[in-house]
Amino acid sequence: MRAKVMPDGRMSLPADLRKRHGLGNGGEVIVEDVGDAIVLRTLDQVVARAGYEPPVDWRPRRRLGRGFPGRPRPRGRARVTRFVLDASALLALLLGERGADTVKAGLDGSVMTTVNLAEVISYYAKLGAGRHDIEMLLRPLPIRLFPVDAALSYDAGLLRSITLEGGLSLGDRYCLALAKREGVPALTTERRWPDIAGAAGVTIALIR
Repeated sequence: MRAKVMPDGRMSLPADLRKRHGLGNGGEVIVEDVGDAIVLRTLDQVVARAGYEPPVDWRPRRRLGRGFPGRPRPRGRARVTRFVLDASALLALLLGERGADTVKAGLDGSVMTTVNLAEVISYYAKLGAGRHDIEMLLRPLPIRLFPVDAALSYDAGLLRSITLEGGLSLGDRYCLALAKREGVPALTTERRWPDIAGAAGVTIALIR
């Protein structure tokens, strides 16, 4: 099957192919550069791949599941940040836990600090997963990664006195600091967060 790519980057897919993959009325696809090919997937297909089981013996008891490095950013209008993701929220999605649909609905337009990404990577590394397999699971997700800088580090560090009693971690504080900077809710499973939301100047959205 062939599809023509126009000089301005537009591409027309056959009608039967669009209908078969839920794009009959149009929609967005995730474009992934896999080195020797360009792969198009709908968001539903990207999330479904979180159930992919790699051929190594590190699979957890439950389901597995930027830009991420290697995935080109889409052209056109700038993406609007809707949520800042905590590691617990992304893991709920990847593991098919309660609240996963809430995360999925806000995934395209979400942002996450690289510190919280490290927490997700650590979860799979603890199970014995290698870097290649973890990247296979996470890279296609349409999450914009935010590298931490000195300014965000100060913001996160200064939240310690507010969050200490609630037992929040450094990763938690980075998530809250970015949510405050972006002016959008922080998406999490952590029920302690709403107790300090007002003092931290952040809106918290619990997924369950």
